[in-house]
Amino acid sequence: MPKKVRIQFESRQEAEGDSADISQILEGDRYDKDGDVYLRFEENVDGAGVVKSTMRIRMGSEPMTGGIRRGTSVHITRTGAVKTNMDFKPGQDTMCTYSTPLGVLTFVISTDQLEIVVEEDFVKVDISYDMYANGSQVSRNTMTMTAK
Repeated sequence: MPKKVRIQFESRQEAEGDSADISQILEGDRYDKDGDVYLRFEENVDGAGVVKSTMRIRMGSEPMTGGIRRGTSVHITRTGAVKTNMDFKPGQDTMCTYSTPLGVLTFVISTDQLEIVVEEDFVKVDISYDMYANGSQVSRNTMTMTAK
């Protein structure tokens, strides 16, 4: 049964000497299935419309210690005005196609840091990654997501 959660995103994107900080708070649902944690939420993207997102947090096989579990990877699916599937796996490069009303872009995501903490009523994900297109770095990104 899904639980209502408040999801907070704090992110920073650096590209071509500029940087942008983004902060948003969304309402969503959390549910646990087959040992993994899922977060579902919707957001309005300026000029594009509603985007529905599902974040799947894959949990490791390590036993829970002190009420805390550690995750191993994150998969984000976005549908609606923007469509994408993004995989974040530490030390690995993954492909990502990003479809917008203006066209389709293909990126490589290179995740260098991923920390996941899951508790009964709290989830925290810290991701640090670079995005590449056509062999060149497009941006440096960090994101912290908390759900409670």
